[in-house]
Order: sequence, then structure tokens, then C-alpha cells
Amino acid sequence: MKSQYVFANLAVLVWVSLVSTSAVEAQSCQVKITSLQPDSRVGAVEDVRGTAKIPPDTFIWVLARRDDLPKRFYWPQGSVAAKDMKDGKWSVTVNFGQSQDVGRKFKVTVVVVNGDTDHDLNRWLEEAPSKNYVPRDFPTPVQGCPIDDVIITKHGH
Repeated sequence: MKSQYVFANLAVLVWVSLVSTSAVEAQSCQVKITSLQPDSRVGAVEDVRGTAKIPPDTFIWVLARRDDLPKRFYWPQGSVAAKDMKDGKWSVTVNFGQSQDVGRKFKVTVVVVNGDTDHDLNRWLEEAPSKNYVPRDFPTPVQGCPIDDVIITKHGH
């Protein structure tokens, strides 16, 4: 009976430890778009800026899509590695579609990814021109890291 009590207490301690660790990791990973507000008006190309506190060996990726297209379609725009951020600040140049997209709403999303996903997204960027910029599915985020997004309107081209 005593060994069952000890085992039960040990199991509770392990569970509390895991929950506490996950909560700390989630709190330590933060991303925020700071240069755009909801309903901001943008041109054809804009530098999107923000702040981040992300785990070492991870990357933030900025993705964009027209908001009226299928929700799984995304166009990767660029990335910044955790090690390359200056004081937790980042900037990525974003292309907002073509001239016929003026007046359309776009969703800009920032996601934290691991090295393998960063490699896949960079490969997409390299191959996209030869493949007519076919959109890709949303990448798998690093567990415990939030996603930030904002919907804006393209004003000019």
C-alpha cells in the first residue's frame, strides 16, 4: 500500500513538473507584428516589422495571403533566425500580390518554425518563380510558440 502511495505522489510530481515546464516555455516564446495594425493600408511591397523572443535555433517566418482565398493557402515571404535578431526586433519585406489585388484584404502571419521547416520554406522561395508561385500549406509551428497575424488592405501597386 505504501509503494502505491509513493508511486502516485511521484506521478503527480512528474505531471506538475511537465505542466510547469510547458507553461514557462510558452511564456518565453513571443512574437508580435508591430508595424501593421488591423485595416492598415499598404502598397505593393512593405517592410513588416515586429518583435520576438524565440528559442535558439528557431526562425520566425512571415507569410501572406489574400484573405478571400482558401484558408490553407500561404505564400512565404521571408525569415529571420533567432540568432540574427537585434534586441528581439525583426523585419521582413512582404510582397502583396499583383496589381489586380488593389483593394483586397491580405492576412499577414508570423510563425516560429524549427530548422527543418525553415529549410523547406527557403526551398519553396527558391523554386517558387519556376513553379508560378503555387501557394503552400501553413507550416508546422514550434510547439508552445504563438502565432501573430493581422488583416490589412492593399491600397496601391
